[in-house]
Amino acid sequence: MTAHLTLYKDAHFQGATLDFTGSKAVNLNWYYITWPYDTWNNATSSLVIDPHTKATFYAALGFQGTSHTLGPGTYDLADLNAHGIPNDWISSVKIFDT
Repeated sequence: MTAHLTLYKDAHFQGATLDFTGSKAVNLNWYYITWPYDTWNNATSSLVIDPHTKATFYAALGFQGTSHTLGPGTYDLADLNAHGIPNDWISSVKIFDT
């Protein structure tokens, strides 16, 4: 299976979405919610990690700062907080096939 991750702008899997398929490393400031000013940098409030996928989320661009790795599952804001990921905190992510 191919890795797949969906980010949601709002809690409860609502609002704008951003999908990634396959293993990759991305800085979220390169992806726009609305052009030209509103990027995905520090804009995620819930997410879904599909089976056979893991993702490492970073507090800073360039895969720097504090990081947290999550496996397959649905993570609403409370779940992200329980794993040490505050609201609107994710700046970069590495996605892996498992």
